[in-house]
This record gives sequence, C-alpha cells and structure tokens, in this order.
Amino acid sequence: DNDNLEEYRTDPNRTINHADFDDVCPDNPVKIALWSGHGAFLNQKALEICCITDDTPDPVPGRIVRDGNGKATGLIMEGGGLNLVEKFIPQFTDEEIETAILNFQKLINAEGYTGYTDATLGPDNRNSGISSTRALYAYKRLADQGKLTARVSLGYYAGNNGVQTSANVEQTIRAFPFADYNKNPDYMKLNLIKIFCDGVHLGYTAWMMKDYVDDPGKKHGHSCFLGPEASDEEQKAELQRIINIAHCKGFQIAIHAIGDRAVKTCVDCLANAIQMYPRADARHYVLHADSLGDNATAAKAAKFGILYSVQPGLMDYLIEPSTPRVGVEKAARMMGLKEYLNIGVMCCGGSDAISGAYQNWRQAVQSAVTRRSKISGKVYHPELAISVMDGIRLFTINAAYQEHCERTRGSIEIGKFADFQVLD
Repeated sequence: DNDNLEEYRTDPNRTINHADFDDVCPDNPVKIALWSGHGAFLNQKALEICCITDDTPDPVPGRIVRDGNGKATGLIMEGGGLNLVEKFIPQFTDEEIETAILNFQKLINAEGYTGYTDATLGPDNRNSGISSTRALYAYKRLADQGKLTARVSLGYYAGNNGVQTSANVEQTIRAFPFADYNKNPDYMKLNLIKIFCDGVHLGYTAWMMKDYVDDPGKKHGHSCFLGPEASDEEQKAELQRIINIAHCKGFQIAIHAIGDRAVKTCVDCLANAIQMYPRADARHYVLHADSLGDNATAAKAAKFGILYSVQPGLMDYLIEPSTPRVGVEKAARMMGLKEYLNIGVMCCGGSDAISGAYQNWRQAVQSAVTRRSKISGKVYHPELAISVMDGIRLFTINAAYQEHCERTRGSIEIGKFADFQVLD
C-alpha cells in the first residue's frame, strides 16, 4: 500500500540495515513492507521474535539478505522469507476481512471500476493479511448476501507457506470446493490458478538469462521452484508439472514472471501444455511479462494464444532503478507494448495489486502512451509507446477477454451489461 517502503528511492550505494530502526524502536517489533511486495525490512526485535538469526538457512523461495560478514541485515525476500515473519503477526478477524474487501470495492468504484481480478488468494500463505483462504470464504459470504459492489474474478494461489510444488497444486485442486464459487459467474467466479515463477529485478530475485550487471555474484537469479541448488532445467521441469496439472483440470493459469528467463520459460511451458493436451480457449496469461526486448518469446505467446497481463503504471518508477541490475538497453525496453501488440500478443491491463497507488487506470494509460519516467521525466523508447485507444482497450475489452467475459463486458454494446463510467 502507500505506506510501503519505496525501495527505488533509497540510496543505491547504501544498504538499509535493521540498525536504522533499532534506535527509534528498540523494544517494539517493526516490519516495513517493500513497495514491490516481494520483501520487507525488520528491526532487531522483530528478527528475534521471528527466530531469524545469522545462521537461519535461506527459505525456498526467497532469502535472508546478509552483509559481507554474514550478518542478517533485516531484509527478507519473497514468499518463503515473508512467511517466516507473517505467521507471528496477529490475524485479522473475519469481520475485518469482509470490511476490507467492501472498502476496497468502494475505492475502485470511485476510480470507475465495475469489475476486477483478485488473483492471489489462499491457501493460508498470508496469515496476517486478507489474501488467505479466509478471504475466499469472506468473498463468498459477501456474494451470498448481495453486498459486493463490483464483479470479481478470483484466483487461487497454489502455494503452501510460500512454497509452490506440483504436489501442492494437485492437493489444492482436489480439496478446495471451487464449484461453490462459480454459481453466479457474472458476479463472482473462481477458475484461475495463480503461480509465481520468480521475483523482481530490484531484489535480485527475477530469473534472468544473464548475470545481474551490478552484482554478478548473484548470478542470474532463481525461480520460485525447488532449492537453490536446482539447475535451470530442473526448475523448468517442476514448472511444467505444475502447469500440466492445472491445465488438464480445466483451469486458467496466471503466472507472475519478471525476468526474461522467467517469461521465456513460462511461455515455453504453457505452449508445451497446450500442444500436449489440446484445450479450447484456455487463455492462460503471463503477469508482467517484462521480457525486455525478447520478441521471439512474444511471437511464441501470440502463436499459442498466451496473453500478457501488463501493468504500465509501474513503468513510471521501474526503468531507472532496474538499469543497474539489467543494463541500460534492457531496462529502457521494459514493457514494450507497441512491439507486443504488433507481434499479435493480446495484452491486458492491470494494477499489479488490489491495494496501493496503482488503481488509477487513467494514469496507467498515460504511462503506456508517454513512456515518461516519473523519477527523471525522461522518455524511454517512444517508438514502443501505444495510442490512447490501445491503452483504453487494455483496461476494457482486452481485460474482459482475459476473463472470458468479452461477450458480456468490456464495451458498451447491445446485449452486454450496462457497466460504464463517465469521465469529466
């Protein structure tokens, strides 16, 4: 949310340490979430409560960031790392979860939204937040009571305490009552399996083709599958198993992929599943899909009907902070929407999270049209910018297509729901 630490604004030459918080909060535990949502800073008291020491092994997926002397800095990364902390944070009550959902819907109604996707719910991987299985139950109660003020497509995150395996996915699909959430799909549905393939460039957790430019010792990152010793081929094989299970059970699949290797691997594995187990109109999609100029991967996505779900509003703040990690040219080509559309990829717009500063779809369209950094004001590769109308389509008819709803939503036409907004 807006109170998270905007790590792209911190001094790149100085690593934040738990000592920065210890003097002001020596006796109270402090957790400050990162802007990206892929990590958090803890003070010493929080480290102690969470039993995180210099010798605690890195979780899978994720890591405990240490200084040059092997001391834990207080920075933890990715789902496995966050799980070490969140299980110690008091949980919201059912009533608080319901209130949060309704307040959020009022917020996006005010921004003009009549529908959205909440893709990362369950199982109880976020004990302290509202993205656990209890949030799914809350959505159902609110839907049954007729209290929802926006249409919602739900997604089930098939992880267990931040760890994703093919066994977890198989167990989830077998055990969870998905049908109970699809009784009135015009207003609420749940037929999406969400997967995380990797992390983010800023945290060195995106899965890249080449080593990170500013820290080759971190090599090229790692996926969220298997342990740190697993080869790229072994990680890809596990992702393929996960995808095959969900695909063959009839689910739509959404995969978070930031690094160019992650995007390519996801497209390859989705295409493999589509070829091995043909299925009509699956509409699987890659979230973010920042392949950084890899148009061969985009062409393959277009060939197999794999969508890109993009968040152009993030581009305003990511190009320059990502430059030290991936190099000038790759960072500058981030989110090359014009190329993707010309190649034939169906691109759909999103905010990346259902909370925070990025619900403003008009700002996101402006970002896609101008490619102007909010940090420096510089325009990056203007030839990759799209038209205003293409930007609007990202958040209307294309987004409806992503949700298999283009026959009833996404444009103002006879026979569709009268969902629209008026701009002054």
